[in-house]
Formats: sequence, structure tokens, C-alpha cells
Amino acid sequence: MKILAIFNTPGMTSDQYDQCISELEKAGLGSPDGRISHVCGINEESLFVTDVWESEEKFAKFGESLTPILESIGVNVSPPKIIPFYNSLGG
Repeated sequence: MKILAIFNTPGMTSDQYDQCISELEKAGLGSPDGRISHVCGINEESLFVTDVWESEEKFAKFGESLTPILESIGVNVSPPKIIPFYNSLGG
């Protein structure tokens, strides 16, 4: 079943986000197996990421690599909210 993984990371900066993406790409995980889409937004308080994944299992496998990267760049890692996917419009 498809899921949404929604991250709210107070205090994470755009520089940390960019560094995380760079580290994921270096690890061969720029386009991980099972991720359908990825969007990011930021305001003065938090950075928000919403991903659509083919399954919770594929997301969990990716998380095994993501979490150590986030910790290494100083991001306070908190679990994302996982909810069932229903629909998407546009592109």
C-alpha cells in the first residue's frame, strides 16, 4: 500500500537539506527504490518534507540510510508521520 511520509524538522536549514540531498546522491540514493515523489518546503521555523512511497517497507529500508546522514549533519531526527496515500493531482 502506498504511503505518505511527512517530516516536520524544526530548526533544519536549507543548507542542511542541501547537504543531506548531496550525501544521499553520493550514497547512490538520490532516487531511492520505492519513492514516487518528494517535495520540500521551508519557513522561518521548520523544514517540511512530504514523500510518497510504494510501501512502508521500502520507506523503512531507505530510513536505515537517511537517519545516519541526518544525524551526521546535525539534524535532530524525529519520526515522520506515516499515513495511507489516497490521491494526487497535477505534477
